[in-house]
Amino acid sequence: MGKELGGFQLRFDNIESFLWMDGVGLFVWSSYFITLAVLTLNLLIPYLKKKRIKKEIREASEN
Repeated sequence: MGKELGGFQLRFDNIESFLWMDGVGLFVWSSYFITLAVLTLNLLIPYLKKKRIKKEIREASEN
């Protein structure tokens, strides 16, 4: 299983077998997607809240 590339043994013969991963690819890739989504939201939500609060403060100080 796999080919040799520059002294390294590749685990998969083609992109389809890499994505399918012997039947567990759906679980693996969905886990990666969910993790990436959660990490993105953990960065994005505080940034947007900070931006909104700064805008509210700026508007309140103008009045």
